[in-house]
Amino acid sequence: MADNNEIETEEQMSRNNIADLLCTAMMEKDYKEVRRLCGEVPEDLLQKNSIYDDTVLHMAAHSKQNDLVLYLLNLIPEDHNHQLSNIKNTDGNTILHEVAADDAMKDAAKELLKRDADLLTASNELGEKPIFCAARYGQSQMFVFLAKKMGLENLSPEESKPHLRRNDGTTVLHVSMATECFGLALFIAQSYPYLIEQRDQSSMTALQYLACNPTAFRKGKTQIRRGFIELLNKSKFEVQKGLAKLLSSILLFVEGKKNDRDTLQELVRLLVENDTSWEVNINSQAMSPGESDKKPEIEECSSKLSQKKGQNSEESSINKDKKSNENALFLATMSNIQEIVQEVLNFRPQALKHTKHELLSRRL
Repeated sequence: MADNNEIETEEQMSRNNIADLLCTAMMEKDYKEVRRLCGEVPEDLLQKNSIYDDTVLHMAAHSKQNDLVLYLLNLIPEDHNHQLSNIKNTDGNTILHEVAADDAMKDAAKELLKRDADLLTASNELGEKPIFCAARYGQSQMFVFLAKKMGLENLSPEESKPHLRRNDGTTVLHVSMATECFGLALFIAQSYPYLIEQRDQSSMTALQYLACNPTAFRKGKTQIRRGFIELLNKSKFEVQKGLAKLLSSILLFVEGKKNDRDTLQELVRLLVENDTSWEVNINSQAMSPGESDKKPEIEECSSKLSQKKGQNSEESSINKDKKSNENALFLATMSNIQEIVQEVLNFRPQALKHTKHELLSRRL
């Protein structure tokens, strides 16, 4: 009996040692060593190894190692596949949540779903499905792939809404707007127009958030100027070879930024056409005590998650003293966003009367 206990202790110590070596290899990005170690204990691939309760698969996915994830999945015994949707880290993220944060991981996503389809609808601590993570990081291909797998196009608005928003009411449209992923935001608004009028915990629509972000409309011009100078500096040696290549690079850069501006303008037009914030005057007094001072969940939760996991999510700064009862025209006027003001006046001129009333009330 004693001998058996000693053997079990030695095996456990060996496994613990391998787990430590795995974490070290992952941190040092020594993926060859990771493969070797995992080959020794394939049954431990779903064990939690980090302070965030990540498995080696979580870590590989977070490191955007598509081939490594596929390799590790092939080591997992078939009778363990059903466990994948139940294995979560401290944020409640499954391996698919981590994989969904990058378009380049689509093959890994396909393989995961072959093994456990329940991963599609598994929620993390914030109530986010994997498709929400794809929206946050602006991963359009992954978003479309997951939406198709979920069959969202065949669901009614009421059936699909729970998959496209989290516990605090923030939708995939809200979060793609906050992170300035406007190409994806446009796709979402076109595909799921019923999300345009949805309000988050702060009772804000997507258009209201955009109307509080004047920098989104200034970046294009600034980036073109900066990009032009950078291209010139980097390409001085090319001038001697010929201006054709240099000019071609500059034209491609400028054209890309023009497309970005066109996308943003089309998004503004679509949001204005479907927005109802100007019609509904929400009484901010009705908010519970202290709620008006609470940091918006759309900003707090996303930044908190990004900082904790070290992920790079550049969210736009949002005016903290905004009120949900101020319509988009008022907010855009205060933010000096001419693009939104012009669209609202063109499509909803009646909103001007309501906005004048708000401005007069402010002065009084």
